[in-house]
Amino acid sequence: MRRSIGWAALLLCPSLVLLSAGPAGAQDKKDKEEKGEQLVKVTAFVARIASISESERKIGFTIRAPKLQWNGRQYSVTYADQNVDFKARDDVLVRTARPREAFDDKGKIKKFTKAELKELKGDPKLPGYKAEYGDLASGQIVEVTLVRKKGAMVVRPKVTAKRKKDMDELEAADALADNMPQISRIVILAEPMQAR
Repeated sequence: MRRSIGWAALLLCPSLVLLSAGPAGAQDKKDKEEKGEQLVKVTAFVARIASISESERKIGFTIRAPKLQWNGRQYSVTYADQNVDFKARDDVLVRTARPREAFDDKGKIKKFTKAELKELKGDPKLPGYKAEYGDLASGQIVEVTLVRKKGAMVVRPKVTAKRKKDMDELEAADALADNMPQISRIVILAEPMQAR
């Protein structure tokens, strides 16, 4: 008898949890739809910042990409640097892996308490600590997360002769630019190395 009651309780508990989570999950989905455009994560990568354009909010990155080469008997892997540019979203989230150094009255590096670190971190679900877009500098090693609009074109549309009459090259470029992946989050991993 006790076993059957235990099994019944074991089977009913997950269903009660699912029933109670249903309306809340539906409310979260409605809130996301009301906010506007839905975004899909494209990729995340680690790179070095090559250039920053404040006016256009474009950031250039240097990525170390592997290349396979055949040398007669076997393949060998070599690495080459490639430069890529992406536009940052207006609401880009900038974080830093370590909190910024602060100095006390005597000029020594200040050690943060747990409460101060918690305050510097902000949202515990996000990686690292709070930072600003202005904290980005050339030469920093960063982790970049790219997103795009849900349902957006992934590849460039083919421009046929018939479509070319309807849509000129500039309009095609604008349509493509609207659907390009954009930077949603940057985490600063390391500061640029200084020459000695």
